[in-house]
Amino acid sequence: MHAFFLGTGGGRFCMIRQLRKTGGVFFDLDGFKMLVDPGPGSLVYSLQNNIPLQKLDVLLVTHAHTDHCNDAEVIIEGMTSGCTKKRGILISNSTVLHGASSKTENFTQKISLYHKNCLEKIIEPSENKEINIQGIKFKFIKTKHADPNTLAFRLKKGNLNMGYITDTVYFENLAEFFKGCNILFVNLLRPRYKPWKGHLNTEDVLTLLNKIRPKKVILHHFGVAMLYGSIKKEKVFLKNNIKFDCEIIFAKDFQTVSLNNEKEKIKNLSRFLK
Repeated sequence: MHAFFLGTGGGRFCMIRQLRKTGGVFFDLDGFKMLVDPGPGSLVYSLQNNIPLQKLDVLLVTHAHTDHCNDAEVIIEGMTSGCTKKRGILISNSTVLHGASSKTENFTQKISLYHKNCLEKIIEPSENKEINIQGIKFKFIKTKHADPNTLAFRLKKGNLNMGYITDTVYFENLAEFFKGCNILFVNLLRPRYKPWKGHLNTEDVLTLLNKIRPKKVILHHFGVAMLYGSIKKEKVFLKNNIKFDCEIIFAKDFQTVSLNNEKEKIKNLSRFLK
């Protein structure tokens, strides 16, 4: 079981300059294939790296910001062979599917009726209600972000108990929801000395980790402030202040990360797919 990063950049300024790519994360869980948050470049980077879009089982979009959903419709076309086959599952929040308004933003729906009709199934999750897809159990929680319906999730398959924390501010119930996860993916936009509204910084992540206590954490979705000289410093900060044994990975573009229990190795994609 592996994750492959079609991009580790996040936020508008990293996105528009492509300082890190913004294509999302591809998961292969013993043959179950899922793509999460297909931002700009997801289609192109998938094709460059031989990601089999026509075999995707699930496209999961956590919220309606451009760096998370820009390529959703073209990925749907890929997973449905140009909309000639009715297949694949879309999991997303109500904002992406129907639009929504918040205090700061008005969102239009991000998936057209045409593309919705190409899919075998569309799931709009409810908080804490379990969803079972091919034996993989998903649970979702709303985060606190500009899209008022933003979703983080956890999944369980065999010994894998994985959490995925997308864009959010820190709040107490977040840590409680992810307790028990042995692997955790976290969107880390900012270093501790440059916080930004609606997102986690390194101090927030440290607090979460010390409460959740995963065996492995994979950090990604870095903004410009993280990329300009902060990643090494923030990695040292986390390692010096974490209160338990945890493998900490700051992900890179086109990196493969093992989700099994063996020691992490960076492998090239051709070996991964083989």
